[in-house]
Amino acid sequence: MPNPVADPFSALARLTGTRLAHRLVRLAMLAACLGFLLLRLSEYQHFRYKTLWVAESAIFLVLILAYATRPEPVARAKGAWEVWLPLAAAALPFALLRSPAHPWVLENETALTATFLTMTAGTLLTVWGMQALGGAFSITVEARKIVAHGPYRLVRHPIYTGEIITATAVALWRFSAVNLVVWALIITGQLVRAKLEERKLLESFPEYKEALKKSRWFW
Repeated sequence: MPNPVADPFSALARLTGTRLAHRLVRLAMLAACLGFLLLRLSEYQHFRYKTLWVAESAIFLVLILAYATRPEPVARAKGAWEVWLPLAAAALPFALLRSPAHPWVLENETALTATFLTMTAGTLLTVWGMQALGGAFSITVEARKIVAHGPYRLVRHPIYTGEIITATAVALWRFSAVNLVVWALIITGQLVRAKLEERKLLESFPEYKEALKKSRWFW
């Protein structure tokens, strides 16, 4: 019997059946993404830099489209490393927001603008990567198909590259000793996550080995 902590999907599938379990996960993610999108739309007036608001709103819109159209995986996530580590890596950037903005950045208009422009650029790269993946997107380590178009022609992990760029800008904007640790954990989590995904794709699609030779790892 699968450990419900290390392999929650298998535990759910035993109760509902695999097909229904996939549908329930999709519905849960659709509901969560829709909720975040509505929240972001309601915050338009609070964003000083509207381009960042557009980029962040686009993330949730692309995620909704991805979860609405994605098929069942060829190989799903199993075990704590493939399930909980990616979830933790996806949640960690929000911890950066717990520290207040650094006074030097707030008082320096050039630094503040550069910070938010970098956040916007990183977020747009993430959106581009998500849009290219489409229904192949997953937070946990799963394999659905090989994607080699869009930003994937140049870099193997554009989503994580974009997230690292954005997280670095946020960490500088809200610089603190705690955020320095959180930033290091984010980088580590994304690098490990990328390696796990590559291993999963190689196990499911041996031809993915050729794709690895045609693009850079992160940049």
